[in-house]
Amino acid sequence: MNEPLTKPQNIPAESTPKKNTPHLFFWLVLPLIGLAIVVRLALNWCTYTDFLKLSRINIAGNHLMTKADIIKTARFNFNTNLLKIDLLGARERLESQPYIRAAIVSRHFPNQVDILIKERIPVCFVNINKLYLVDSEGVILPLPSANFKANLPIITGFDSNSVRIKLGSRSPNRYLLEGIKLLQVAAQRTPAFYAEISEIHYLQDGEFILYTLNGGTPIFLRRGNPEKQLDILVRFQATLRDKRSLTDYQYIDLRWDKQIIAKERNS
Repeated sequence: MNEPLTKPQNIPAESTPKKNTPHLFFWLVLPLIGLAIVVRLALNWCTYTDFLKLSRINIAGNHLMTKADIIKTARFNFNTNLLKIDLLGARERLESQPYIRAAIVSRHFPNQVDILIKERIPVCFVNINKLYLVDSEGVILPLPSANFKANLPIITGFDSNSVRIKLGSRSPNRYLLEGIKLLQVAAQRTPAFYAEISEIHYLQDGEFILYTLNGGTPIFLRRGNPEKQLDILVRFQATLRDKRSLTDYQYIDLRWDKQIIAKERNS
């Protein structure tokens, strides 16, 4: 029996180079650590220098509140480090004020804070043993500390027990809200007639008397549907044209269905 010419030899497998994982991780993390140290040192430097000291407060959107009152409410102090200012707390304090519906407070580096105010817009005065302002949602507002000049109609005939005065809160009185809606409808649909409204006086059960600015002609309005009543009144005014005006009447009564009762002053 013939033996093989050569004997099989053990051939070692090719060796695979080992990955140096710890070293690779080290070189990846090292730059990040260095960057964090640089940022930290930069912040520390800004903290102990005047670079980030608050020196300017930019305020926009305010009409009822003065800038001094806004800064006082937000509790901002000049020369305070910008990074230490509590923006959330300042916003919450501002929005707790009756006049302010919403506020946005932000940093503007290196040394400024921006305050954007959205105020409530008064639509009329209301006299409830004292003069207040009311916005379109029926939120009761105090008169501003600054001189407030606005040619707004006034709502009368309510007492403090029925309206439940709480500054910055919506009145729960449904009839006061109906009076406000009446003014809103007049302003939107008949702006020329709205400019003639001087006062709306609450009678009872949702009925109002509307007084015009010139002549003080009382116009009796029944409960509900202010759009229809205003349309009737405007059409009636249009039929007068140059012959007569609302001031020529002693009163006008819209409380009757499908008719308008008007009494002339000289009749």
